Amino acid sequence: MPLGIWARRLALVFLLTFAVVVLPVPVTSGAARVPVSSSFIAAIGWASGTLQVELLNGRIYEYYGVPRSVYSAFLSAPSKGKYFNAHVRGHYRYRRIR
Repeated sequence: MPLGIWARRLALVFLLTFAVVVLPVPVTSGAARVPVSSSFIAAIGWASGTLQVELLNGRIYEYYGVPRSVYSAFLSAPSKGKYFNAHVRGHYRYRRIR
């Protein structure tokens, strides 16, 4: 394969990798996340029934159909990770957005 084609393919791979790893994923719910004190969770937010959970590793998940009362209890829970595991994870439909 000529060097020019190889260089173009390598540049395309680099750009696609950059787009996937570096560029932020748009927040679909409009939930403004609030930083929390936790060894597992960085921030949480809620808007119109959608709960966003940002983990310390940078991943962000959206959980759908979450009542505001669950979000409020999550914010005030002494252990965010324990509350998340007991009351959110496995209880609501979700998707990873980043």
